[in-house]
Amino acid sequence: MPIVNANDLNLTEYMAPNKDGIQTYITAVDEAVQSGRYEGPLTTRCPECGTRFHDLDEAYEDSEHIIMTTTSDTMAVLVGCEGYFVVDPNGVGIPSPNWTPAEHYGYGI
Repeated sequence: MPIVNANDLNLTEYMAPNKDGIQTYITAVDEAVQSGRYEGPLTTRCPECGTRFHDLDEAYEDSEHIIMTTTSDTMAVLVGCEGYFVVDPNGVGIPSPNWTPAEHYGYGI
């Protein structure tokens, strides 16, 4: 499943310091979703700013989030505008004992 808007990983200032970690995370999420290993929630909403992506055109035009297509006409936000990993890294094989669900911070997905 392609990453909709991150062909060159044009990362925001929040994401840039962790470029290698983000690339590893994106690959792990993609593989887990494709194989069916990831069963957690996926969302079209950024928990940091509240932006909800209604169609692929919006996602292609966006430059502040990293978004992956999940089917031919749906997508999911993987990395929020401030660098938050929306999909639980632990659920895709990346040990992240300090990761906390967005709801903990008062963000809804």
